[in-house]
Amino acid sequence: MTDVLKLGKRTFTVAVALATIFWSVGISAFVLPSNASAASAGDVIKGTTLSTLYYYAADGSRYAFPNEKTYYTWYSDFSSVKTITDSELAAIPLAGNIVYRPGSRWIKIQSDPKTYAVTPQGQIRWIESESVAQGLAGSDWNAFIDDVSDTFFVDYTVGTSLMDAGDAYNGALVKMSDKKYLVWNGVKREVTSSGWSGNRYQDRVLLDGTSIDLAGVTSGSSVSGQESVLVDVAQLGEEVTGGLSVSLASDTPASATVPADAASVPFTKIKFTATSGSASIDQLVFKLGGVGAVGNLGNVYLYDDGTRLTDGRSVNSSTREVTFSALNIDLSSGESKYLTVRADIAAAPNGGDTASFYLSSESSVSSSATVSGNFSISGNTMTFSETQAGTIVVDKTGTISDPTIGEEGAVIAKFTVEAQDEAASIERITVRVDDAPDHSNYDLWQSDTLLAAGEQSGDLVAFILTNPLELAEGKSATLKVTADIGGQANDTVHVAIEEEADILAIGGDYGFNMSADITGYDETGSSCASSADDCSYGTIIGGELTFAFNGPASDDVQIDGDDQVFMEFSITAQNWTDLKELAVIIACEDGSASGCDADPVADDGDLYNDGADEPNLQDITIRETDGTTWMGPEEYDDTSDITHTLTFSDDQILQTGETLDLMITADISTDAIQGDIYSMTLDMSAIVAEDANGDELSTADDIVPSSDIGGNNFTLTDASLTVDLAEPPSSGTYVKGANNVDTVGFSFVAGGASDLTVTEVKYTAMGDNDGAFTDLDGDIDVGDHVSSCSVYDSESGALVDGPESLNSDDEVTFSDFDWSVEAGETSKMVLRCNYSNQDTESATDDAYAFYIAAAGDITAEDADGDQIDPTLSDDNSDGAVAIVIASTGDLDITLDGSTAKSTIILGSSTGVSMAKYKFDATDEAFTVKKLTLRNCVAAAADADDDCADGGEADGSDSIASAVKISYLDKAGATQTKTGFISGGKVVFDNLDFYVPTDSTRTLSVTADTATVSSTGAASGSSIQLNLDAESTGAIGDFEAIGAGSGETLTEDDVDTYVVANDMVARKTKPTISLASGSPSGASVPGLSEVFRFNVSADSRGYVALNAITFKVTSTDGGAGDWNICSALGSATKWEFYDNADPSTKLDDATDWFFLDNTTDDDACTAAQDLKYAILDLATSATTPVEEIGAGETKTYVLRIDTTGASSTDDDSIRIDIIDETEADGLVEDCVAGGAPDCASYDDDDNDLQAIAWDDDVEADNVNGDFVKNLPVTGGTIVY
Repeated sequence: MTDVLKLGKRTFTVAVALATIFWSVGISAFVLPSNASAASAGDVIKGTTLSTLYYYAADGSRYAFPNEKTYYTWYSDFSSVKTITDSELAAIPLAGNIVYRPGSRWIKIQSDPKTYAVTPQGQIRWIESESVAQGLAGSDWNAFIDDVSDTFFVDYTVGTSLMDAGDAYNGALVKMSDKKYLVWNGVKREVTSSGWSGNRYQDRVLLDGTSIDLAGVTSGSSVSGQESVLVDVAQLGEEVTGGLSVSLASDTPASATVPADAASVPFTKIKFTATSGSASIDQLVFKLGGVGAVGNLGNVYLYDDGTRLTDGRSVNSSTREVTFSALNIDLSSGESKYLTVRADIAAAPNGGDTASFYLSSESSVSSSATVSGNFSISGNTMTFSETQAGTIVVDKTGTISDPTIGEEGAVIAKFTVEAQDEAASIERITVRVDDAPDHSNYDLWQSDTLLAAGEQSGDLVAFILTNPLELAEGKSATLKVTADIGGQANDTVHVAIEEEADILAIGGDYGFNMSADITGYDETGSSCASSADDCSYGTIIGGELTFAFNGPASDDVQIDGDDQVFMEFSITAQNWTDLKELAVIIACEDGSASGCDADPVADDGDLYNDGADEPNLQDITIRETDGTTWMGPEEYDDTSDITHTLTFSDDQILQTGETLDLMITADISTDAIQGDIYSMTLDMSAIVAEDANGDELSTADDIVPSSDIGGNNFTLTDASLTVDLAEPPSSGTYVKGANNVDTVGFSFVAGGASDLTVTEVKYTAMGDNDGAFTDLDGDIDVGDHVSSCSVYDSESGALVDGPESLNSDDEVTFSDFDWSVEAGETSKMVLRCNYSNQDTESATDDAYAFYIAAAGDITAEDADGDQIDPTLSDDNSDGAVAIVIASTGDLDITLDGSTAKSTIILGSSTGVSMAKYKFDATDEAFTVKKLTLRNCVAAAADADDDCADGGEADGSDSIASAVKISYLDKAGATQTKTGFISGGKVVFDNLDFYVPTDSTRTLSVTADTATVSSTGAASGSSIQLNLDAESTGAIGDFEAIGAGSGETLTEDDVDTYVVANDMVARKTKPTISLASGSPSGASVPGLSEVFRFNVSADSRGYVALNAITFKVTSTDGGAGDWNICSALGSATKWEFYDNADPSTKLDDATDWFFLDNTTDDDACTAAQDLKYAILDLATSATTPVEEIGAGETKTYVLRIDTTGASSTDDDSIRIDIIDETEADGLVEDCVAGGAPDCASYDDDDNDLQAIAWDDDVEADNVNGDFVKNLPVTGGTIVY
C-alpha cells in the first residue's frame, strides 16, 4: 500500500481546511520566525502571507493542521515553525489534513454525543459507556475531550468500539506504578524520560484510570529515544496490521444457466474482514472450477460493488487460474469489503459445461495481515447455454464543445445505447475519463433527466442507476456525461467505454447480462486523439486567468429581496495573479413590464427609480458561494440609462492553480417594478490583472474568454403564497374516540421569487349532526367533540405545531412555528385531530369540517423576514372535505374463499378443517369477544333459528369430540380456543380475536372427530358449523368491542348467519384414480383392455366396491353399428379383472346393465348408441363384491370386445367413471327384485349411482358423493 493511499478520507477535506484554517488564536498569539528558510521533511512550515501551518512529510507533500487543538497534540509550542516563500509553499503539493496524535486527547462532534479515542492512522474508537471512560481516564475523564468540527470529522475512520478499559487501546499512553507505558501494536512499551521528551509526549495525555490492567499485555522493548514512526505527524510509516478473515458472502450469486455472449456475469462474491487491526489486500488468485474448457469464458474482472477494480484478465489454460494483482485495497480494523468475480461468456460456449470460481487456500490471498478462512472458498456453479443473449450496442454521437476551466456541469461525453435482440434494463455504465481526478461532480443524463451521479475511482467513473434505464427491444437512448472542469488549459478530455463489462444491462428475455458491443465508443487513452475517433474528445479552454459561466438559469427574483443571485461564474488562475479590477454591465432587458425606455421622468423601467429616488438594484456585490463578500458592494447613482457598467476595484490575490466559485448578487428595491427583467454581464475587456512580476495580463491573449460573458435574464416579482384545499386527506368516516385523524390538507405554493416561512395558521371548524353538510347547519359545538389538533408536514410527516385545543368560537390557532416552503415549490400542511369519545349529537352520524376562513388567518414571511399577503383559493368552507364521526364501526362476516369444501371426514381424526370465516372491520378495529357456531346442515341462512325447515336438518353433534377456533390477537400472535357442541351449537366466550381496519382477519374452525362406530358417530351423519350471529332466535350469541368507540356490537347489530359447507362422517373412504398404463392411442378392434383404474382404501378400514357406472363415448364413422346397444350392450363383450390376477374374471353375464344415450328411462334400445354400462357386483350370483383392505390399493382392468369397429374410419372409444352429479340425472325404473335387480346401486330416488361402496361394517351402498377424484377420465382409443 502506498503512503498516499494510507491517507484515506483525509484527502477529502483539503479545500475546507484551506478555507477555515485561520485559527482563533490569531497570528499575534504566538511568535513565528520572520525569515524564510529552506524546509526539510519533518518540519512544520508556513508561507509568508497566510498563517496556515503545514507538516512537510517524507513523501514530499504538505499536510495542513486544521486547527490549534490538532497542532497541540503533536507540539507544545511554535518554536520549530519555519517560514518559506509563498511560491515555495505553492510548489509543495497539498495532500490532506493532520489528525489528532494517537493516544492524545479524545474527540467528539457536536452533532453526535459519542466520545472517541484516537488510535494510529486516524482511526477512532467509540468509548461505549461512562464506566469505560472513567476506567481509562479516571473521574475527571470528561476533561479529556475536545470538540472537533463536523467538517474535519471525515478525516477519521471509525474502528471497533471500546467496551472494556483493561488493555487500553492502540497508541494509548498509560501511567502505572510511577512508570509510563505506550501501548503499540499489541505490546506495552515502557517509555523512559529520554523517550518521553525525544518523542514530544506530553504528561497531560497520560491515562491513569483504575480499570486499566496491562498485566496480560506482552512487554516490548523500551522507548528510550526518538522513533520516527512515533513522531511522524503525517503517519506515513508503520502500518497497523492484524487479521484478515475471508468467507463466502451470504448473497453470492446463485447457480444459474447463463446464455452465450452474456457480459460481466457475476460468479462469486467474497467477504473480506479486517479482524484485528488494519489489513491490506494486494493480490487475489482465483481458480476456475467446473467441468468445461477455459474457452467458455472471455475476460474475467474483479469488482467492488459497481466499481471495476481491474482490467479484463484471462484464465490461464494450464493452471486454470486468474490473477488480480496490484489491488492496494486497505481495510481498517473491523471493516468489511465485498469483492465479486465477474466474467464475460464466450459467443459459443459448450452447452451443458459448468464453471465456478474459488480461492483454493490462504496463499490465494496476498495481504499485509494474517489470512484465515474455511478454504477452499467457492462460489456456486453456473451452467452454460448455447442460447444467445441480446446485445447492448454503444455508439458515439455528435461532438462535444470544448469545456472551460472552472465550468460547472460541462458536457464531456455523448453516446447512444441500443437494445438488440431483447429488451434491456441498464443498471450500470462505467466510462473512462483520462485524468478523471482533475474534474469533479460527474453526472449521467438522458436529456434533462439525471440518471445517476458518478463514483470516480482512478480514471474510471461508474454510474449506478438506482432506477434502471429501460429500453424496449430495438429502441435506443442518447446519454451524456457532465462534470465540473478542473485541470489545466489545453489539457484534453478523452471519454469512452474501456471494457465490455463496463456496461451492465439485464436482458428482458433471459434475465442475464447482455453482451456489449462497444466498438463504436471504445477508443480510450492515446487512441482517442481527435473528435473523429470513437470517443468523446475536447480541449480545455483556459489562459493565465480563465473565467467560466456557471448559471443560474433564468428565473424570478424577489422585489424587496436581499442578495438575489444574478450570475454565477468561476475564476481559475494558472499562476499567482493579482486581480485589480472587474467590471459588470447591468441591463434592463426587452420584454420588461415597464418597457425599459429610459424615460427619466416616469418611473418606468430604467435602472433608477425616480419616484423612490433610489436604484432598482442596490448593494451589488461579488461574493463567494458561501455568501462571503469578495468584491464590492458597489452602487450606481441617478441614471436614466437602461444599461450601466460598475467597476469593482478591490484587489484580490489568486494563488497558483486556484479556482474560485463566485456569484454576483443585488438587493432589489421595494419600489422596483413587477415584471421588469434584468441581466448582468462580465465586461471582459475591462479586466485589470497582473502576474507575480507586476506585468499586466492581456485581455486578448492571457485572459479567457476575450468576449463578454453574459448572464441570463431575471424577472422581478413579489414574493407570493397561494393556499388551496388539497387531497388527500379526503372525506372519511371514523368512530367516536378516533385519534390522529387526518382531517383536512392545504397546499402552500410559493412563488419563484423567494423561499417562504409560514409562522401562523388559524383553522375554523363547523359541525352538522345529520352526518353531511348539505345545509351547512353548523349545529354542533365542535369543541365538545374534538379534544385537540396538530399540524404536520405532509411529505416528511414531521410535526409542525400542536397539539392545540379549539376555543369557544370553534377555532384552533397554531403560531410561533417556522415551516418553510421553498421558492417555486409546493408543500402541504395536514391538520390531524383527536376526536373525543363523547356520543354523537343525534341518532345519525355527526360531520365535521375544518377550513381557513380568510387569507388573513395565514401569517407568512419571505426570506428577508418581510411579511407577505397570501392568496386563499378553496378554503373548504363548503365542507367538501369532511370527517364523519359514527357511534361505532361495522363488522362484516363472510365465508372465506379458502374454506373447506364438502367432503368425507373420517373418525378419530384431529384438526379436520370445517370452515374459515372472514371478518372485515370498517371505521374502527374490533375485538371479538364471543361467537356461536351452529351445527345445522343447510344451504342458506336460517331465517327462524330452528334448523328444522326449508331443507334444513340438525347436524350430528356426536361427530365432533371437540371444536377448535384459531385467530390472531392484537399482537399478531395465533390463539386457539377449544369448545364442545351441545344442543346443536358451540359458544366461544372470553375471546381476544382482533380485527384491524386495514386488513381482513380469518377465523379458522377445525374439529377433532369421534370414532365412527355403532356406539360413536354414525357413518353418513353430517356436520356443518355455521357462524350464527343472527338477531332472530336465542342461539346466535355474539359480542365484539370497538377499539375506538368502546361500543359493543351484538347479534342484533351484526345480524348475519354465514353458511359453511357440510361434512359427512365415515369410518373409511375410497379414493379412485386413473391407473398408470391405462390405454390410449392407436389399437385394433377386438377384445382388449380399454380402461385401468385404482381403488384405495383409507387405513382406518376396508372398502367394499359394490357397483360402478362406466360412461362410454364412441364414434362409428363407417356406420357399422358396432357401438349400438344390440351389439356393444351385451354382457358377453365386457370383462372386469383385478390387475394382479388377469386370468380371473370378476364379473359374469348377470352383473352388467346398460343404458343408451336417450333420456326415456328405457334400459338400452337396440338401435341406440350404448352410453352407460353399470357393473353390479353386489347382486351377482357367482362373484362377490370387491373388498379393498385398510390402507391398500387395488388396480382394476376393464376389457371390451370392439369387434366391428372400423380402423379405416378411425372409429374410437373412451371409458370414464362418472361422478355423482351425472349419475343423479340418470333416472331408471329399477327396483329390488326387478329385472334386472338393481337394488345395489339404486339410491332413495331410484337414481343410478356413480359407484356404490360399503364403509367397512358401518354403512352399505354408499354413493359417490365426495369420493375423491371423481369423475375419472380414461384415454381415447382409436382403431
